[in-house]
Amino acid sequence: MLGRRLGVVISRNSRAFCQTSIQTVTELNKIVNDLPPSLDNKEDILQLFEQYEMVTGEYQHHREESKLSLLKLSKYLSKVIPDLKSAEMTEVVHSFSKLQTKPHRSLLDRLLDHMKKHFATFSPQECSKVLSAMASMQLPLDPKLLNTIEYHIHTNKGGYYANDIATVMWSFARMKHIPSIKVINAMEEQTMLQSGNLSTTDISNIFWAHSTLDLVMKPEYCKFLDDQMVPLFPSLNHQLCWSSFAARNTTPPSLELMELYCKRLEKKCAVMTAHDVSNYFKAFAQMKSAPPPNLVHAFEQRLMKVRSSIAPRDLSNMFWGYGALELQPSKEFTEFMIARVSLLSRNFKSKDISHILWGAAKLKMTPEYKLLRSLERKARHDDTVMQTKDMEKIVWAYQVFQKHPPPVYLKKKKNLTKKKAVVKDTLNAEQVE
Repeated sequence: MLGRRLGVVISRNSRAFCQTSIQTVTELNKIVNDLPPSLDNKEDILQLFEQYEMVTGEYQHHREESKLSLLKLSKYLSKVIPDLKSAEMTEVVHSFSKLQTKPHRSLLDRLLDHMKKHFATFSPQECSKVLSAMASMQLPLDPKLLNTIEYHIHTNKGGYYANDIATVMWSFARMKHIPSIKVINAMEEQTMLQSGNLSTTDISNIFWAHSTLDLVMKPEYCKFLDDQMVPLFPSLNHQLCWSSFAARNTTPPSLELMELYCKRLEKKCAVMTAHDVSNYFKAFAQMKSAPPPNLVHAFEQRLMKVRSSIAPRDLSNMFWGYGALELQPSKEFTEFMIARVSLLSRNFKSKDISHILWGAAKLKMTPEYKLLRSLERKARHDDTVMQTKDMEKIVWAYQVFQKHPPPVYLKKKKNLTKKKAVVKDTLNAEQVE
């Protein structure tokens, strides 16, 4: 009976997208709700998971309706966990990820425990797929399981291909887990054997992972990835162009690749938002690599054209970028930025004020007294969230302006320094104990 009813669902799923209807999901839910308590057939249970993934995975409005049924199905899955093989475990975890539903804690513990015992049977492709699913669901992982996964990656590194490597590194970064140096070196070695097989997404994910985890990339590794990106560059869409550029953090691309980026940005600048422009400019500054004058001019012209959509953080990014690059903006754009700061001063956060004043000081620009007072008033209301480094930048900027920092800044800096000393003393006391 169950097989026949599943057959009906399968035949419906094979129809065109336009004929996929909520009736199919409803029928699946009914099948699950009518399952006998004694059901322990692994194939039936896994097939139901597969069907949910087919009809629910891509459609947000179907997920909520099926959540209770999925949780009930999970209880049946718990019975057959000891019988699951590596491929089946992989598909189960992937299904939960695609359905955007975290498994119940007890089920997860049993599944991960079974996985840990049998991880040696996983292929490199199954390992990367499992890591990706876990990272997407942001599941808390047992350190022992992570060690098992790392050992598997290191001992089976020859089986990891371009997409597997990028997926593994992306997953570790998403989980905020820094792998061992053996794993990092193994992934780098394997990547450099994948010449011609890396996609733009793979390269972007590798750079993003290293940037997120604050891993230093070897110069020869960066050069290899840049050389792989150059012939693929024409296929970069807007999103990949941004992610592959911003993910580099402090590592500038090769001269050839940088030239391609700059030409693309100058060509597309006319349709960029204020947010796009400020973020790209900030990325240049983080790399300590000034964009060519014609691109700087294009950025300035675009921001002046879309002035009504400029947010406070966009302005602070531009001030910080010019300051970090020690690049003088045009006179017209300088006047424009100061006018916008005056207009938006009530909306700035502490970090914005810090960036603006620090950038102005680096460029030897002294804001008018009225503007300084406006920012000071805003800081007084927002000073509870100020960080030490932001306050230090502000105090330094006032010294460059040859003005005495207002009491609100000095008081906050003093309080932050005092808190820092208390924390340090506490840590020292704990170490003595």
